[in-house]
Parts: sequence; C-alpha cells; structure tokens
Amino acid sequence: MSLAGKLVAPAAVRAGAALVAPDADVVAALVGLGWPERAASAAVSELLTELGGSAPTEVPALLRMALGRLGPQRAGVRP
Repeated sequence: MSLAGKLVAPAAVRAGAALVAPDADVVAALVGLGWPERAASAAVSELLTELGGSAPTEVPALLRMALGRLGPQRAGVRP
C-alpha cells in the first residue's frame, strides 16, 4: 500500500510557513500585563505587517518588540 500523494504536509512543514503563529500568545501576554486587548492586538498586527517575512516566530522576541512599541506605560494607568 502506498500513501504517496495522499498525505499533506502540516502547515509548519510547508515551505514558507512559520513554525508557530505567536501573535495570539503575545496578545494574551500583553492583556495579562494590563494592556487593553484592542491596543495589544493593534500593536502586534502592526509589527507583523511592518516586519513581514522577517517577523520573529518566537513568542519572547515578538513580545519584547510589542512591549517596545507600546511603551513603558500601560494604557489607562496613570503614574
């Protein structure tokens, strides 16, 4: 029995596909740190659009970049 041509490679193995889509995890982390979901999602989306294919696929790297974009102050929190 041959399975040649009947199996499709998982998305992570297909050429050009990222191994992990970290954007949802990064948004969740930012929300957990106090940013509104809307602001967190916008920051991550903008980063991914700007960086295109050179965007990091690791959550920690993308999280650091998103934190840099959002700045040191949490939205809606006064010092």
